[in-house]
Amino acid sequence: MLVGDKERTLLALVTARAWKDQWYRRRLVEDPASVLREEGVEIPEDTTVSVLEDTAQLRHVAVHDGTTAEDQLARVRRYLPLQPGSEVRLVVTSRQKRFLVLRAAPAGANLYGASDIELMAAATADMGTEATYHDTTQTTEAETTEVTVTETTEVQDVETSTTVVAEAELVAT
Repeated sequence: MLVGDKERTLLALVTARAWKDQWYRRRLVEDPASVLREEGVEIPEDTTVSVLEDTAQLRHVAVHDGTTAEDQLARVRRYLPLQPGSEVRLVVTSRQKRFLVLRAAPAGANLYGASDIELMAAATADMGTEATYHDTTQTTEAETTEVTVTETTEVQDVETSTTVVAEAELVAT
């Protein structure tokens, strides 16, 4: 499975889709490895993946095996101070056992009126990343008119200033 900016981008897109589509969410929870492979994430055959679902009262923080204590504390600090009755669970992920934390949808969010890009930004809001959206449109003249829309999603890790760009091309005729 990927580690780093590309993984965060893909997982934000998976999270946005799971918020909007309950069938997709159920498949993700029941068979995360298959769903992630369908999305293009490489997962070794000897790796198991489990989904941990956040709620308003429970937040999961996944850290990689070998992460320093300082880095683990920094990840937990994002959720402090805790509200009464809430908890944070720290889980350690390794090459053989991966945890996918499915964030709770933002309270009051219009999941069906928002674009995947807007939801992806919400999915990364508490991860220390910043998402921006670029839309470019071109028109090609032919016997029929074809419009090509390219959506570019850019996620920038605020702490390391690393940029990842994911592009999808949609063609409407």
